[in-house]
Amino acid sequence: NAYNNLGWLYANSGKLSDAITTLEKAISLNPNLPRPYGNLGNVYLALGDKERAKFYYKKSIELGSVDPAVINGLKSLGE
Repeated sequence: NAYNNLGWLYANSGKLSDAITTLEKAISLNPNLPRPYGNLGNVYLALGDKERAKFYYKKSIELGSVDPAVINGLKSLGE
């Protein structure tokens, strides 16, 4: 959870490369935690990589996320 929170802070500070690295670390430590996937979706959407964003949003929801940012992100991608 700490890596997810740090990744979220990096993302909100505009340090998207650091956010990706940190969120990927969070996933490697606990692949069943939905939030890092949703946060990676947000990062990839900000980078304009819609396919990766969609993958991570869907994975987050698959793992039980009901985060409005994830759901809105998928809606913005037409899903």
